[in-house]
Amino acid sequence: MVLQANGIILQNLSSTDNLTGLLNRNGFQEHLTKYMKKHSNEHCVCIALDIDDFKFINDLFGHSTGDKALCILADTIRSSFPKNSILCRSGGDEFCIILKNCTCKDAKAQIEAFTDMPRSFIASNQTQSFNISVGYAQYNPDDGSVEQLLIDADTALYNVKIKGKHECLEFNPNMNKKIRTPLGFALSDISENLPGAFIIYKADKKDDSILFANKEMLNLTGCSNFDELIDYTSRSFRNIIKEDEREAAEENIWKQINALENDNNDYLSFSLKRKDGTVIPVLDHGRLINSRHYGNIFYVFIIDHDLVRKCLN
Repeated sequence: MVLQANGIILQNLSSTDNLTGLLNRNGFQEHLTKYMKKHSNEHCVCIALDIDDFKFINDLFGHSTGDKALCILADTIRSSFPKNSILCRSGGDEFCIILKNCTCKDAKAQIEAFTDMPRSFIASNQTQSFNISVGYAQYNPDDGSVEQLLIDADTALYNVKIKGKHECLEFNPNMNKKIRTPLGFALSDISENLPGAFIIYKADKKDDSILFANKEMLNLTGCSNFDELIDYTSRSFRNIIKEDEREAAEENIWKQINALENDNNDYLSFSLKRKDGTVIPVLDHGRLINSRHYGNIFYVFIIDHDLVRKCLN
């Protein structure tokens, strides 16, 4: 009996995703194969989904926060679909669901409500929302195959991604069937290889909290890591500007933005105050954008003015 119980435990562990408690890829294949052997004459629906901008969440907030988002999504999957559904985390931020004995028409409203459901996690003592993209397809007993069902659902998800994310689409044969590949680079890949210092901060006159800084920005300010930058600046962008220039610099930025002449761009030169108290002249090119996660924020390139002048001479 003990050996049998241990065998069941090991079998469950080998088929279950450790983080979310859903089936893993192997467990999903086993459950789907068993189901189709008994119910090959029934319709079913396959749903493929993932988290929008998941690399952004991992890069900005850390992998432990990304794991929280995955678990939150897994919980909403459990609560949104029938208990007899096959629920799987297939890898990374990708999930797959089989709705038994139903058609796309039957499941459409349920899938749409699931897609639009608000989801959020706590990071840096703030609530951050996140969205998902969903594609789904139907198995037809007369002419379908399980392999094609999975491909069709993934194709529908791919088409959501190329349309702009945060949507759900039912597969149709006219969809772009290009094999899905990673759509973009991780934030860390881009930011660490930009030819200059880059910083993101909130575009609010009362709250200019720093949200992100790349390695070049840390080097420019004389900080060894992001936490050190946050401690040094009290998380405020204005604190990297020399004290007697702050008011004029902020006024100049907002004057340019409010003038609406530069497509939400601003251009500035100021003295950057480093952590050790030294000051260097810099050039600043900022752009105001609206972020789904943060509202209005500034993306800013900062360049060492003396270094540029030296290289040009």
